[in-house]
Amino acid sequence: MNRKLTRRITVLLFGAVAVTIFTISAVLVWMSGEFNQKSLQDSRVMMNGGLEAIDDTLRLVTVDYSWWQDAYDNIRADDAGWLVSNIGSGVTDSSALDLVVLSPADGPPKYGWIKGQEQDGPQADLLTPVQIQQMRDLLIDAPTDEVVARTQFVKIGDKMFLLAAAYITSDDLEGLDFDTLTVNISGFMLDEERIAALGATFLTDDLELSDTQDPGKEHIELVGAEGEILGHLTWTAPTPGDELLQKSLLPLSAALLSFAGIGLLVAFGARKFAEELGRKEAESFENARTDSMTKLPNRFHFVERLSEPTTRRACASGQLAIIFLDVDGFKNVNDTIGHAGGDDLICQVADRLAAALPKNGFLARVGGDEFNILVTGDDIISSVENTAKKCFSEIQRDFLVKGRIFRVSVSIGYAIAKHQTTSCEELVRQADVAMYQAKARKAGEPIIYREEYESSLFKNRKIDQALRAALTAGEIKVHYQPIVHSQTGQMELAEALVYWNSTEFGRMSPESFIPVAEESGLISILGTYVFRRVCEDMVGRPDLKVSVNLSPVQLLDPMLTEDLLAIAQETGIETHRIELELTERIVVSHPGLAREKLNALKSAGFGIVLDDFGTGFSSIGYLRQLPFDKLKIDQSFVMGVEQNVEALNLMESIASLGRALDLTVVAEGVETAEQANLAHLAGCNQIQGFLFSGPLPIEELTRWLRPPGQKVQKIARLLRA
Repeated sequence: MNRKLTRRITVLLFGAVAVTIFTISAVLVWMSGEFNQKSLQDSRVMMNGGLEAIDDTLRLVTVDYSWWQDAYDNIRADDAGWLVSNIGSGVTDSSALDLVVLSPADGPPKYGWIKGQEQDGPQADLLTPVQIQQMRDLLIDAPTDEVVARTQFVKIGDKMFLLAAAYITSDDLEGLDFDTLTVNISGFMLDEERIAALGATFLTDDLELSDTQDPGKEHIELVGAEGEILGHLTWTAPTPGDELLQKSLLPLSAALLSFAGIGLLVAFGARKFAEELGRKEAESFENARTDSMTKLPNRFHFVERLSEPTTRRACASGQLAIIFLDVDGFKNVNDTIGHAGGDDLICQVADRLAAALPKNGFLARVGGDEFNILVTGDDIISSVENTAKKCFSEIQRDFLVKGRIFRVSVSIGYAIAKHQTTSCEELVRQADVAMYQAKARKAGEPIIYREEYESSLFKNRKIDQALRAALTAGEIKVHYQPIVHSQTGQMELAEALVYWNSTEFGRMSPESFIPVAEESGLISILGTYVFRRVCEDMVGRPDLKVSVNLSPVQLLDPMLTEDLLAIAQETGIETHRIELELTERIVVSHPGLAREKLNALKSAGFGIVLDDFGTGFSSIGYLRQLPFDKLKIDQSFVMGVEQNVEALNLMESIASLGRALDLTVVAEGVETAEQANLAHLAGCNQIQGFLFSGPLPIEELTRWLRPPGQKVQKIARLLRA
């Protein structure tokens, strides 16, 4: 009997093991196929992205060579020498392009260049008449208020090219007859080297261009102007699933030959593991939906709650309201007693809000000092009003944090669903709008959403009116952030930064009012005000040099240079003590105007600085053609440079470019000693950031002008660390 039972148990055990192994094998095979399919999709996305990047680069280069006053003038003058030196050299003497053909509107091309087939002069027959017409046809519906490039794959002989076409125009497009303009046809050749480089970027070592499709490989069709297939970009997609399956075969085979007892032990262990995994998964599920500090639902949980059918039904029936709360004064607690105290305050705020909830309310912490409350019910208007007022009263009471009394305020906005067309997400946005209205008005009570708050025109008009009054009342202040020598730590100059503490809106960042000033035309008055204040602050401080930001809109002012010179002369400030910073936006949108104005400012003695280098359409051509003295590496390239080798390499490359062009290089946003040292080693001449100092009133900045003291010595030690 015992033998029979043992045999039965053994058979059942081995059967269970076999079934388990079979099931696991089937799952692994399925997972392998899924992994392979996902990898295949990812590789297609990457390759398409690589082609799009090449396409975008070609378009930018083509527009750069086409929207060019000099090119327009010399083509009309048929100056062959200039065209060879300035356009043909892009093919013959550099790696910018592989092909350029200039196609006039009234006949065949006279000028063309192609890499690898250089002759004594331009070549006119690089493209067939059909190919030229196809490229010109791409521009039939091109806009006339800007220069755009259109691209197309073309086969030239046995070589595959990506060609771009753009009209060659003057800087001013108004009044041009585009039908009479010469078309610039520029191209990249998709040769083995470029294809290999694209493959290397995405870790694909067999990427190649083929005339035929290989059934065993993944491919992207390169299509010509008539829809014909010109070639195939082919590669072998990675198969991580197969590798996973191969690595799993050996343990699975061993498991099939294992003793039934080992199988039982494994099954028992697997059960324990599954239980532990399930527990951790449940814990992770809960943690992903809970704020770790306050134990309230977090933003993710709040969004889930909005998506529930019961919530959406309540919204559709007008029985849903959203309250948006933002705690004001939280930063003061952090600055006074540290972040631990700030965390304690947030927990107390959460407890008070939770106590103010109605029984059908749902509270979530959705940001550092932001909370959302979802309220449902029949008498929704009364319920949400009472809840908002109760929350406001609770936060107004004093808080005891780390033995000290603090008082904070709260801005509360709320919105009520009114009709079926209002979604839950729209209701949250409306509550957010009402909250910002309460914050701007310093209302001292909860604010219900009104459609009039949506009008950005209304808000911008209010900001514009307040800014005009602030300029008259002298509310606009100028602070200065030191810029130090990267090796000695000695201040070499300071950047002037605008501060506005509005009586109506509170503390306003430049990002919130500068665009309004640019749009309303007030920017010239504001810019002149700031420049005059800087010059006045420099009086009596002969060692102080200052960098002043210019808005791109200011360059459109025909009297800009004269006005700045007049102020400098009136206050007795030499222009060589002032640098003018501007971003790349005006350079890209109005290159001719930028060149004219910057040359005038440079001739007047001002230093010219390119700010936030690398964040826009950075072009070496702009750096060579415009009279820049200095470029500032944007702080986004500095952050994390101590942990990111690629970021450090990029910083070194920009600094090397600056040295090659004889430009002073400044690293912005430096916050740690390690970032400062790496910026110095990368070749940056000057450093700016909160590691050394934040923006200071002119009175506090004066101590930086004295002979090197303990502050400078301390900074120098940091830089040598």
